[in-house]
Amino acid sequence: MKLLVVNIGNTRVQYGVFSRGKIQEIRYFPTKDLVSGKKMPPWQIFEFPVVVSSVVPEARKILKNRNIQWIGRKSKLPVSLKNVDSSTLGADRIANAVVAAKFAKLPAIIIDCGTAITIDAVNSRKEFIGGAILPGRMLLRKSLNDFTAQLPLVSISQKKPKAIGKNTISAILSGTDLAVLGSVKEVIAGIMKESNFKKCTILAVGGDSEYFVRNIPGVKSGGKDFTLKGIAACFEPGQV
Repeated sequence: MKLLVVNIGNTRVQYGVFSRGKIQEIRYFPTKDLVSGKKMPPWQIFEFPVVVSSVVPEARKILKNRNIQWIGRKSKLPVSLKNVDSSTLGADRIANAVVAAKFAKLPAIIIDCGTAITIDAVNSRKEFIGGAILPGRMLLRKSLNDFTAQLPLVSISQKKPKAIGKNTISAILSGTDLAVLGSVKEVIAGIMKESNFKKCTILAVGGDSEYFVRNIPGVKSGGKDFTLKGIAACFEPGQV
């Protein structure tokens, strides 16, 4: 069976076709275009079931009249949520936990690097045990730009900055990029200690994942299709 799989994030919409265990034809466009009605995933081209994960309530309102299966905590899942309060758990985090439970060597930690960074863990019993949420690199930059009088908005780079910035821009790079790296490292260490993980798989996914794969030892790429695979795995035939 083929599925149109859609992941609606805060910044961008990612979609692709799931067929024979793989995600094909992955595409992206800004979430603001969906919310404004300017652009939609190509529902009319792909005449097969549609499965969607969304962290944007406005997007769900816009798509409410379409024949869509929305994934969430009430979906039939191959991962247990019994150890967490799932009432406010984002669909993207659920999808990532599903992929880890189905395909990763457990226990596993998934770092989803987008507008916000989510760091979540699945233990060897295929139980989602929780995690952390923190601002992503661009969100930190935007907060400095939005709430100060003179600090500029600095673009993203994959290069790890030096700790001592020689001017305002390099100081922002040091403060934001090193702070995020330090935070992610601290959360990973804390999860492993609190959960008594001796070893675990650590995967980075999302639009800014390359930076963390490059700069945190032991972190590997989960691939561009990681979350989409989790969404596809939540599909329930007959529910669309």
